[in-house]
Amino acid sequence: VNCLWGVRLIDQNSPQRLVNSNIPQKLVDKSALLQDFVWQRRACFNRPAGFGKSSLIAMLEELFTHGTERCADLAIAAHWQEQRYPVIALSLAGLSDPATIESKVIARLAAAFSKAGFAGTQQVVARFGTLNESLGAFDSLRKKQPIVVLIDDWDYPVTANWDQPDAFAACQEVLNTLFAWTRELRSLHYLLLTGTCAFCQNELGAGQDLRDLSMDARFAALLGYTEAEIKQCFAPELKAAVARLQLSESELMTELERHYGGYSFDGVTQLFCPAAINQFMACPELSWDAHIMQAARARIAPFLSKWRLKPNYWEQATAGTLEVMRYQLLSCCDYREIRLTPLLVQLGLLTFKQDLDPGDDCDLLHGYACGFTNEAAAHCWERR
Repeated sequence: VNCLWGVRLIDQNSPQRLVNSNIPQKLVDKSALLQDFVWQRRACFNRPAGFGKSSLIAMLEELFTHGTERCADLAIAAHWQEQRYPVIALSLAGLSDPATIESKVIARLAAAFSKAGFAGTQQVVARFGTLNESLGAFDSLRKKQPIVVLIDDWDYPVTANWDQPDAFAACQEVLNTLFAWTRELRSLHYLLLTGTCAFCQNELGAGQDLRDLSMDARFAALLGYTEAEIKQCFAPELKAAVARLQLSESELMTELERHYGGYSFDGVTQLFCPAAINQFMACPELSWDAHIMQAARARIAPFLSKWRLKPNYWEQATAGTLEVMRYQLLSCCDYREIRLTPLLVQLGLLTFKQDLDPGDDCDLLHGYACGFTNEAAAHCWERR
């Protein structure tokens, strides 16, 4: 199954190149939401692993670079109002070594500026040795031309070093420099950071003008599949899976919910993990050891021996009655403290079961009741 999130005409690995039209592809078109999404000109958006954050970045890069000329049959074609801009698209995935992170960020920035059409990037790399100097030089290449900046996996360098204080501090310093640059950019048309975990923005130098849209009810279903979308998009694959597993369609959807569903980012809309569903449709075998949950468990492994859980924590997580407030979710992680429940929500092991304060999702004291996302999450936690 080759399922692309709203990007049917675009090669997922190379957004600027059209794919072979003879290759059958699946499309869950969420693109109608994107115009409203980009009205917030400086934003961050966090989701658990496997929800298509990189596909979101690729789609926005395509739209800001080429408009809708290659997406004419997508829903966004009727809504997109943005002009075209050079796009600086950067991923921080895999950058966790404090000895090399600065040079690798410089190299990735050089590639991003070059891809956006700016000449002279290699001279910058050769001439300047520090990130701070390089950022100023890269910025001068655009000669005040407005740009779009998209940064994927923005939290990776620090979350990969949670249990290494010195490495954490070194990587945090590099991120401080990078995000301070984005904050001070002139003629910046749009900025988006995507990641998994929320950090205190001031600690990472991102500034208070960065709006976190992760819990905005308007975009709760922007990433992730609803049951209706699965039934519509994967009808042939569902039929084949029903025959292979000898289940009715209703029974199969129940099993998919137990294994890969249950996610909610507003306490109302129920979603399935796209990567897990895509994997299942390609090879319909139900497994508690889905790589998404394994990855989430690996992220919390350094803290399992440190956390002292309340005696009834397991019961509350099972019942969906753990309470968490919006302000805790917006800055659940810093070097001094990792807050358990907000972190588990952002990694996807827990999810919103109920919105405790309907009608005002911008209030920092807005509360949610949380519980295990699905049986796979509970199974994963049992194995700790």
